Amino acid sequence: MRFAWVFLAFLLWTTLVSSKKTWLKCDEDLNKQIQKASHGDVLKANPTCMYTVDKAIKIQKKLKLRNIRAKLKDGVGLTAIFKVLAEGVVIQDFVLYGNKKTVSQPDRMSLILVFRSKCIIRRGVFVGATQNGVLVRPSENGKEIVGGRLEDLVGRGCMRDVVSISTRDAGKLKTRRIVVKNIKAYNSPKKGAVEVSDGAKNIRVENIYAEDCVYAIDIQDHNKGALEKNSRIRISNVHAKNSKYAIHSQTSDIGHSDIVISNVRAENCNQAIYLKNIGKLSIDGLDSIGGKGQGNGVELDNCNDLTLKHVKFGSKQGSSAVLLKNSSKITINDVVLNNGSGFNYGITFIATKSKNYRGLTIEDTDVTAARTIGLRILELAPKTELGGIKLSNLRGTIIPAII
Repeated sequence: MRFAWVFLAFLLWTTLVSSKKTWLKCDEDLNKQIQKASHGDVLKANPTCMYTVDKAIKIQKKLKLRNIRAKLKDGVGLTAIFKVLAEGVVIQDFVLYGNKKTVSQPDRMSLILVFRSKCIIRRGVFVGATQNGVLVRPSENGKEIVGGRLEDLVGRGCMRDVVSISTRDAGKLKTRRIVVKNIKAYNSPKKGAVEVSDGAKNIRVENIYAEDCVYAIDIQDHNKGALEKNSRIRISNVHAKNSKYAIHSQTSDIGHSDIVISNVRAENCNQAIYLKNIGKLSIDGLDSIGGKGQGNGVELDNCNDLTLKHVKFGSKQGSSAVLLKNSSKITINDVVLNNGSGFNYGITFIATKSKNYRGLTIEDTDVTAARTIGLRILELAPKTELGGIKLSNLRGTIIPAII
């Protein structure tokens, strides 16, 4: 045992000796200074320095970069500021500026590209990126990404996402065990705060805020096969304001599953949640207040093994507070429309395909504030059967099985 402690102390000592802290110089090329560094070095910049980058800086050693302020040169497209090509790289306390005003969308690129495992990107700001703030995905002909943290990041005026998690080769090379935490997005015209896509697995996303964006969080695939199915995604503490959605998906029917969502606040959004083609889906805790447009509050299409509970709707105008479409094995608990609700219907359970859908349980739910009908159950396709319906302590007008 004594030998083990001595050995560990020796390893710690050699690590400290072999790495050093270096102050980056403002008047020297940032790329050259980074390439001169040794494995394990800490490179720290004076926060008053501003570096201009016209070619991506490749980080090929395990380094720690601190306090870097850098901007992409105007007119330079298809270029990141940093390409992370080594495991365990840390980039923190930074501000990176894109050049979206001088580069068109076909030439877009993320400001940081992370191609390796166990990297940490934290306490940073992205401004005006043509694409994402940071993209995490395996490199071409590379290895899976396993482990990493992206936290305390802010995006302002980025065209797409602050954080994007993806895979490679239509999901063959996975990205797994990533933590995404404390992300804020403002004024993203095409996307939002966080995107999880194309076969990502074991991803934890928490404390997300989006304002004047398309969404706070998006789950998607690119319809290239079953390996792009996302699974074991945990999402919690999401707040979207003046956006189209709080949580959204663009997912095909390839087996996306085991997605757990909790504590969502949608403030003046078109729709609080829109998800489709997801199995084993749990949504626990949604507060939807205000709202734009005339759509549904929560819309879930082909989502089997679904649990939806502890949901409150304010005064938004629209069709149904909850629309369930072509789904089976559904449990709804504690859905409430507040007085003054502008929804025509509380809950609509609808089948538009010639298929049997079984298992709808609604408990402890109050949809009396719906303007017309509290619960609608509609069969709109021939040879369709909706069965196994159980209602307990449901308050509101009910119209079952209209054909």
